[in-house]
Amino acid sequence: MLPLQISLKGLTELLSPNKRLVFFVGGYGSGKTEVAVNYALHWSHQTTDLSLVDLDIVNPYFRSREQAQLVSRAGIKVIAPAGALATADLPAVPPEIIGVIQDTRRKAVFDIGGDETGARVLGRFHHLIPQHEYEMWFVFNACRPFSRAVEPTVALLHAIEKISRLSVTGLVNNTNLMQFTDLSLLQRGEAVAFAVGEAIGVPLVMNTVACTLVDKAAAQLSAPILPLQLFMKRPWE
Repeated sequence: MLPLQISLKGLTELLSPNKRLVFFVGGYGSGKTEVAVNYALHWSHQTTDLSLVDLDIVNPYFRSREQAQLVSRAGIKVIAPAGALATADLPAVPPEIIGVIQDTRRKAVFDIGGDETGARVLGRFHHLIPQHEYEMWFVFNACRPFSRAVEPTVALLHAIEKISRLSVTGLVNNTNLMQFTDLSLLQRGEAVAFAVGEAIGVPLVMNTVACTLVDKAAAQLSAPILPLQLFMKRPWE
């Protein structure tokens, strides 16, 4: 069960964004899909008519469509390539996405593919996305090779903005080393996030923290915390 009863600073506001479309972008291996699935599950308890849109047409592994049954049971509609295309490594984009974007009554979490290659699909729809209706949150893991310092992280962020023709509105610190993650690592990731945010004038929206570390992290981290339950598994697990 997700820890929905945990009372954390800023969590209510985090799960009730002013914008109805939330795009999760970032580098390969940053953990976008895990964050997107968890965020959608939390948000589903505070809103209706919510969809989880899988727009990862680059990486055949760790795609949010793999958790379709889980999120569907939470009342979330999953939008992803169906049938034989569900597991294909092909640029198949469901036409229903346009309806989600244009229907102002609907809310959606979008899981976008890694790097600027994955973000290219957003460029197809940028003219349909009103600026006042979306958030684009850049997920990064300071333990990954190209996100350990400010300059390469900012460079990737700007590349994603350029190819998607949309602007990043917030940062998500998803720094972790899986089961080897500790509080000091989370603090280092948050420090990098604040430095990146200061460099480009974008706020740190949230830290993501495994449920087992939430209590300790809440007392040490400054930004709101999104508790994570790990759903995405490696192919051999």
